[in-house]
Amino acid sequence: MAKCDVLLNNVCECFNKQLVGDKDKPILICLEFIREYMMRRIGVVNRMFSKCDGPLTPAATTIFNQIKNDASQLNVIYAGQEKCEVSGEGHNQCVVNMNTLWSCTCRKWELTGMLCKHAVAVNWDMV
Repeated sequence: MAKCDVLLNNVCECFNKQLVGDKDKPILICLEFIREYMMRRIGVVNRMFSKCDGPLTPAATTIFNQIKNDASQLNVIYAGQEKCEVSGEGHNQCVVNMNTLWSCTCRKWELTGMLCKHAVAVNWDMV
């Protein structure tokens, strides 16, 4: 499920772009085009996943490795009541709330669905 309307809209726009030449055709021809397009698309995605070494795609692996590198540079201070203050370079501070399904004040986690560096730093500090 998309966490952002922009992402969902982008997917719809890309799909509609494929139908530009066939929109004026009868419905059965349009449906056949859609079926063939989706079969090709699923094949491309399956080939991409077969090249992956782990459970994540290469792009996601690169992003998570960057998040882990950034998290290793952060300082974590337990603030009580299941909250931690995470600070890094400069005056950037975020509060990670471990009580409410791990929310962070940077909101990156809530907006993208991917862990933020602050939550990773708190998780490592707890271990």
